[in-house]
Amino acid sequence: LTELELSPATTPKLSSVKLQNLPNDCDLFLELPELLDFSIHYWGGDGDVINHMLSRATKLRVFDSYKLWVDSLSFASNDLEVVDLHRSDSLDALTLWAPNLRSLNLQACYGLDDINFLDTHPLKAALPRTHTPPPLEVNTLNSNLGTRAKRALKRNPRVVEASGMEQSSNPCESFFQQFSQMPGTGGV
Repeated sequence: LTELELSPATTPKLSSVKLQNLPNDCDLFLELPELLDFSIHYWGGDGDVINHMLSRATKLRVFDSYKLWVDSLSFASNDLEVVDLHRSDSLDALTLWAPNLRSLNLQACYGLDDINFLDTHPLKAALPRTHTPPPLEVNTLNSNLGTRAKRALKRNPRVVEASGMEQSSNPCESFFQQFSQMPGTGGV
């Protein structure tokens, strides 16, 4: 596969996408305003492609990824409930406008330095005036979060459980998590 375009012109009503093992050099264009559920596994292409898609997918409810190798992600959806970034090894920065987010999985994110929970966004105007954000469960098992990312989680009053202090049943993830903490390794 060398090229893939999913847009209103090619797939106007597409609401669910699952991509797996796309070549990193695939010419990918994603603009899906009706998107509700998105899954991508094993991809390390241009992160701007994913962020462009996220900027248009304001109805997104679920974002699932495994080994998504991009530097930063920025989410903005009033309906977003689940963000799973398992083994996003190269993810450095995460920005979220997600007033209904219930689950944030950062398992084995070895280099996440910044998490920014936005307090305001143009989408806020579409929320009911009486909207109450739900509790947010965060999984940080085998992650190495930077100081700013840890601070953002601790300061967010919605975070009810920041798990991840226990040992993983996955020895590979545990090894990489410990390895990336060693001085001079530069992370994984």
